Amino acid sequence: MTNSHSLFSVKKRKRRLNDNNELGLTFSESFVHFKDVKCFDNFEIQVHGLTLDLEIPARLRRKYYELCKSQKNFLHKNLRKGLNRKLAARVISKTIKIADAIRAAKLSTNTSHLEGYDKTLKEYEEKGMAVGFLRARIDKLTGLSRELQDVVKSLRNELRDAEDKYRVVKAELTGAAMSIRKIVDEILGLEAKNEKPGVRFTDIAGVPW
Repeated sequence: MTNSHSLFSVKKRKRRLNDNNELGLTFSESFVHFKDVKCFDNFEIQVHGLTLDLEIPARLRRKYYELCKSQKNFLHKNLRKGLNRKLAARVISKTIKIADAIRAAKLSTNTSHLEGYDKTLKEYEEKGMAVGFLRARIDKLTGLSRELQDVVKSLRNELRDAEDKYRVVKAELTGAAMSIRKIVDEILGLEAKNEKPGVRFTDIAGVPW
């Protein structure tokens, strides 16, 4: 009876493992250090002994390998226990996509997008993902963006002041031009009335006492 029960338990365990494999899950009894991973071909994503390779597309896995390689560590190594396979795979996949978005950021990228990425990464960090280096990059980028915004704001203020001064000077120049035109008109009018001012002058001077 004992042998029959043991055989049933083994078959039941094998059936569970087969079911898990059909779901894209495998179990590993040994922990692998990243330094022992020599290339992408022997890179496996394991979370508490559960291998999630089939849960994540190969294209993303390769990017994740490069990301882990850059940090010389499995970023998911300390993911807390209790996360189901779907959530663990989603956390890893989203981390990869955010990393791509950070590297593709331009000066024109809205800081609210970067702040949104940081908020998501903070949640993942609380779940145990080693994403501090990604958050540090975001912090640096948002800092640079704010500095630029401050410089642009200052320059816009200077431009506004310069435009105000220009309008004042322009108004003064317009007034001066009108005064010049008025004076010239007066001169021309006087000259028209006295075409020979010298003759009139001598006439007046020579009037008898």
